[in-house]
Amino acid sequence: MSQLICAACGREKRDDAAVICPSCERKTVRRLWRIPGLHAVLSGSAELKTPETSDEGRRAPGPTRGAPADLHALSLVDRRTDVRAVLSPWLDDIRERQNGQRPAEQGVGRVSVQELCERLASAIPWCVEHLEVCAELVSEVGHQHGLLNRAVVGERKPPAPVPCPRLLPEGDLCTGRLILHPDGAISCRVCESVWAFEEWQRLGGLLA
Repeated sequence: MSQLICAACGREKRDDAAVICPSCERKTVRRLWRIPGLHAVLSGSAELKTPETSDEGRRAPGPTRGAPADLHALSLVDRRTDVRAVLSPWLDDIRERQNGQRPAEQGVGRVSVQELCERLASAIPWCVEHLEVCAELVSEVGHQHGLLNRAVVGERKPPAPVPCPRLLPEGDLCTGRLILHPDGAISCRVCESVWAFEEWQRLGGLLA
């Protein structure tokens, strides 16, 4: 019997030849395009700069002196443990399946995050129909994206279902409710007002 359930999200899909549904495919490609930017932002974070040391091994005085770097965040940009170490074997396996031979060994992390994600994104359509473990790849991409996203922007929890606080030109309060979007913006569909996540945090602090 044809399998009409997406192996990644469990929802019904129309194409029984595909392992995952179009929604999961699009979401995975979008995440692969976002990962390089998140990785670059985290890599350039001043909080990850380790304190400089003198020849004797003591911390040298200067602007880099302070609290030790976040080891979890460091692991997300270290080529031995970051997204390159996790997703490069997937790309190697896909290329081996496509070409019938193992690609030349490049070593962990030799390929850039940008190049790795571009190659994987371009291979996703093939994976959807030919890679039985495509759902596992989807899950891994989602996990890596989530780790980087939380490290860069933190947890973004939607506000409780509250009425929109916007005062309409007529003098009445808006009757809409607030919605949290994937980019962190908060909006109301009724009056179409929009707040950046940081603005909403500040407003919430004033109202608390």
